[in-house]
Amino acid sequence: MAFKISNANNFPPLTPEQLQGYLQRIEFVRNESPLQPSLSVLNQILKCHASTIPYENTTVFLGQGTGSLNVTEVYTKMASDGRAGYCYQNNILLIASLRAIGFNVSPSAVRNMFWNAELKVWDFFPFIHMVALVFFEAGTTFLADMGQHRLPFAMRIHDGETACSAAGEAVQIRKAGVINEEDYFLCVKRAFWARLADGVDPHGDLFSPQFCFSLQRNRPTDFDVPNFYVSKSPCHRFSDTLIISMMTETGGRRNMVNNIFRRREAQPDGGQRETKVVITSMEEFLRIMKEEFCLTLTQHEVDVVRSMKWF
Repeated sequence: MAFKISNANNFPPLTPEQLQGYLQRIEFVRNESPLQPSLSVLNQILKCHASTIPYENTTVFLGQGTGSLNVTEVYTKMASDGRAGYCYQNNILLIASLRAIGFNVSPSAVRNMFWNAELKVWDFFPFIHMVALVFFEAGTTFLADMGQHRLPFAMRIHDGETACSAAGEAVQIRKAGVINEEDYFLCVKRAFWARLADGVDPHGDLFSPQFCFSLQRNRPTDFDVPNFYVSKSPCHRFSDTLIISMMTETGGRRNMVNNIFRRREAQPDGGQRETKVVITSMEEFLRIMKEEFCLTLTQHEVDVVRSMKWF
């Protein structure tokens, strides 16, 4: 006898009104109406989202509770109210918008990776990151990610697929096969002028694995426990580190960690320009939040930041 199974296999799509609000939020200019679920539209949306809605963990860092994974609440926060969110919320909003357009897209749980300096090996965090998998009829699958180290385009999931990314970086997909046969690494090579990432062989190709993912589709409830972990656990960096990041309109990166702001831009001649600001006053902090990330804190959030004694 067949079991009756819940069909809640994905995040629901945005309503037509919400989709219009999202497209306005990311300053998307329609070249066709209605929008078609094509690779060109996907890449336009990713480029716009990457430079208009930041990655931010402000709500969690300031102790305002577990971040919502409800599509309507995420939309209200990030589109209607003009705020942002961390990887789960950014990618949920992306997935819901793409589904409203007609894309075949699903969330997938991902293991971030880190260099274990003591053992001198790459190791895995638990499944505490989310990406979007976009499936096309031709049988190709693309990776999209609006997390902290977001990509302004979709990556074809194919061993050896390589592309130039933001601020002089390069990204590459490699077959992994370390946990399951169909696992892949998303690898990153920093710009030539940047310090090498931990664990990178200076005599090698300079890529390091950022996360490990597969083609498995996950259900929304799969993220409830890891979301609680990143929101509440003192072991996760969200508990003591404010992180805000987004791409610039010119393909660079803006990043703020606690009271240190950096902006990196790649130059046409292959060089780089980096601006670093150590924020020394509340007024400067609020100005950078507004001018660089288009974010305005509530009075309660301002009071909590003051209590950090950064300034």
